[in-house]
Amino acid sequence: MTSTRWHGSRWSFVLARLGRAAMGLVAACLASEPAPAAAEGAALELVWTAPRDCPMREQVLAKSEQLLGGQAERAVSAEGTIRTHPDGFELVLRAKVEGVELGRRLVAPRCDELADAAALILAMAARPEQQGSSETEAPASSSPTHASGARAARTTPSKRTVRSPVAPPAASAPAAPRLPPPTRPYAMFTGSVDRGTLPSSSLALGGGVGVWRGRWGAEGQMRHWLKRQRDNTNTPGKGVVLWLNAGSFLGCVAGPLGTAACGGLEVGSLSGRGYGVDEPQPRSVIWAAGLASARLRLVPARWLWLAASVEAAVPIKRYEFRLERVGSVYGPSDICLRAGVQAGVVFGSRN
Repeated sequence: MTSTRWHGSRWSFVLARLGRAAMGLVAACLASEPAPAAAEGAALELVWTAPRDCPMREQVLAKSEQLLGGQAERAVSAEGTIRTHPDGFELVLRAKVEGVELGRRLVAPRCDELADAAALILAMAARPEQQGSSETEAPASSSPTHASGARAARTTPSKRTVRSPVAPPAASAPAAPRLPPPTRPYAMFTGSVDRGTLPSSSLALGGGVGVWRGRWGAEGQMRHWLKRQRDNTNTPGKGVVLWLNAGSFLGCVAGPLGTAACGGLEVGSLSGRGYGVDEPQPRSVIWAAGLASARLRLVPARWLWLAASVEAAVPIKRYEFRLERVGSVYGPSDICLRAGVQAGVVFGSRN
């Protein structure tokens, strides 16, 4: 009887040890369970459009992956566009996260700053823990030896942690320091068709220099109007040839969608010479007119801009050219209308 009891207690001891080992093995398996399928399938998709000198799509995705550290939890499909802006560059970013669409618009002096901001926003959208939310538990990989930690990460309610970053990613991005608007000096070539200054529609060619700082600009131009002639209606073969050389100074303010409004003063020399008369000597008068113009500007490259403009010139004084023994031949219109194009080369930008 004593021997039987001894063997029975021995087998009970062995079975108890085996039971505890099995429970430890089960706990270890639970602790080493892989991350949820949603995290394994998470990926970043990006359609990227930017000027040639800006970071490329691969660089933005690499930056996002670096910030995530391989811990993306949600699939993000995004489209980002960087384009030039009066204050430097503008980023328009649209993303779709688990059926929820979000958008962000940012402006910065340099396009690489916007590319870094886009990478940060995508990383925060793919991994809500990036925002430091107190509602989200630590990921399972941070404590692989604790099964309870892994289960807590999988059972955390997803509605609050998934949808909360729709607005916060943009709001929680680090705000860049506010910099003064860049200063952009430029040189330009201009050509325009004028009606009203000379006897018939005339071509004016010239150039100038200017500078933009933020939304405000100042510009100086010199132009030459090609010669035009006018016959006296009562005495054919007698008339006057006219031409104009003038300089202008304009102040401008930028509007939406590449538009700008300018106003200023034009001063120069309006010259004429008679023909068909005994003494065809040239005569000149001082030309002065107020200017108002509207422009639509395109920026195909950071260093180049193109513009189309319409302009009105109002002579400050009424002029009239007369020939001796012939009478009045011509006088400019009360309002002279012009349509033109400009091309400008930006020398650089500095703050």
